[in-house]
Amino acid sequence: MRKPHALLKRAILLLCSAWTIWAAPVIPTSYSLANGEEGYWIYQDTTYLPCPASSCTTSGAPLAGGTGMLTDGFTPAFSWIDSGQAPATSIPWLGWSGSSHTITFNFSALQLIGQVGLYLDNTPGTGDVRLPGSVDIAGQNYDFTEDPTFGPRWVIIDIPDVTTNALSITLNSDQGTWMMLSEVSFDDTPDVPEPGTIGLLLSGLGLFVACRLRKPA
Repeated sequence: MRKPHALLKRAILLLCSAWTIWAAPVIPTSYSLANGEEGYWIYQDTTYLPCPASSCTTSGAPLAGGTGMLTDGFTPAFSWIDSGQAPATSIPWLGWSGSSHTITFNFSALQLIGQVGLYLDNTPGTGDVRLPGSVDIAGQNYDFTEDPTFGPRWVIIDIPDVTTNALSITLNSDQGTWMMLSEVSFDDTPDVPEPGTIGLLLSGLGLFVACRLRKPA
């Protein structure tokens, strides 16, 4: 007979595996945008590949057909002004001054997307870097509330479920301030299961453990 703690561990693993079906990340295959700019540091997508000519090191140059900083899985814990790197060097923040900047993400096939995550900086410093005033996603506008707490953070936006192979995100600065972005994430986020559904799953797992405990070796 299997030991009770081993069966319990197995049941927990089954429960965790089942739970993952209700949310899953959606990974872009490429994205296109106008490259970031330069200031005291370099706020360009210098890791973008494939890099057409010198576009990944040119302010405002069009980038398309590849991926780079925004999907590399790295979110800096430091703000744009606290990197500790020498002036005129690249830091892991993609930055633009001005009003609006659009990024289009492409997927390998039609994908269900219900949530978008933006890793943004909100550290005024000497360059007045702030959260966007609003963001446009799939044709809808989402206003941001001005946040007096400074520092980088994830901003998670729940959107009406959309099935698409390309999604455009536009960052809007309502004050003409700098905007700094380092990572973008997508999730399908289907509806959270009802309590009754979770109860049935737990009951089933309980019966599984009970039956295994009673089964002779």
